[in-house]
Amino acid sequence: GFAYFGSMLASIGHVNEGYRYVKLAKDLVHRFSSKEVAGEVIAIATQTIGYVEPMQTTLEFHMQGHKTALEAGDIRSASLNFSFCCNYLFWCGGNMVNVKTKCEEACLFMKQHKMLAFLLNLRPFLSTIVKLIDKEETPSPFGFDGPVE
Repeated sequence: GFAYFGSMLASIGHVNEGYRYVKLAKDLVHRFSSKEVAGEVIAIATQTIGYVEPMQTTLEFHMQGHKTALEAGDIRSASLNFSFCCNYLFWCGGNMVNVKTKCEEACLFMKQHKMLAFLLNLRPFLSTIVKLIDKEETPSPFGFDGPVE
């Protein structure tokens, strides 16, 4: 609740108030060891945290969110954090080959777990990265070979 409320406040221009709520959400998840919702809280809260803290911090939070969600069996939040991680890695100025590798790993993860919505969202981003690295290379249709089964 607090993560979504803080995110909503930030989206309507009340960034500092929103930031306080998302920090509260993260603190409560940590305090009560709420692993079953931690991945989702981290994914949502970190979007607001990125307006206040250095972007590199958000990258670390999304990597933590992916791991935490995966450990809890929350594949949807793990996929969301993995997708955000790829985007932030790019925006933080990560090495393009590393960004491509991370995006390919994310696409493979999403394919294996049948997270088609996240996969289709990440696909254009991966295509852009591939074109920035090698203008001659043509990326595969879904960021990997073959359809989602």
